[in-house]
Amino acid sequence: RFFLQWYAQTLIDHADNVLSLASLAFQGTPIVVKIPAVYWWYKTPSHAAELTAGYYNPSNRDGYSRVFEVLKKHTVTMKFVCPGSDVHFQENNESLADPEALCWQVLNAAWD
Repeated sequence: RFFLQWYAQTLIDHADNVLSLASLAFQGTPIVVKIPAVYWWYKTPSHAAELTAGYYNPSNRDGYSRVFEVLKKHTVTMKFVCPGSDVHFQENNESLADPEALCWQVLNAAWD
């Protein structure tokens, strides 16, 4: 857990630093950040695919709220495209994907 928390926080701190510099360099220009949709293995408690991407988002924790806090701090627009949301996954799908649940989680985290 220590490593996962450290890794996620390091990436959030990096985003904060980059957005601070980008805001200075591009004053008055809207900045847009694209958030990747990592929805495979979403139906597992660990959300392993998200962990490897730097989102500490296991089933008992919201890994997106802290990302959105940084984006809001810098008045950044977020673009989130979930290409698999129109695909219907079967109950026995091996990827344990759930793009719709991920979309709802990201929407709720961004809304707060």
